[in-house]
Amino acid sequence: MQRVSSNLTLALVLFFPVLWVAFFTAFTVAIWAYRMDYYGSIPGPALRWGLSLFLAGGLTFFYFTVWRLKRVEVDDNFLYVTNYFKHVRYPWHQIEAVRMHDWKLFRTIMVELKQPGSFGKYIIFLPTGRVFEEFLREKEMWSQFIQ
Repeated sequence: MQRVSSNLTLALVLFFPVLWVAFFTAFTVAIWAYRMDYYGSIPGPALRWGLSLFLAGGLTFFYFTVWRLKRVEVDDNFLYVTNYFKHVRYPWHQIEAVRMHDWKLFRTIMVELKQPGSFGKYIIFLPTGRVFEEFLREKEMWSQFIQ
């Protein structure tokens, strides 16, 4: 079995969002609990509502971006996918297509399944870089899926 997703996935999916959410949730609760008319020159109600909207926006951002990333490993028969809590394997015949997206700073790979699985119809992961490119050269089975 060979890992094709980046080690950065663990930090992006678990560590950074958990620390960010914990800090800003605690800060928001403290601002709401310690009611002052002004915090420096910022009016209290504006800061409380602004910080609450910032927290909600951050949670929405994480939900639609980094929390969708998965760790992916492959072997000759299966694609193994995990979100670090649940592990699922998909046989190769369930894969419809594999698409690469270049976002200039990083690339993502989206695996489209024929039927929705435990993680939905699409599995998104960050490739490992050179290791992933070498894997593509070695394994011709992926060439039939890549679009």
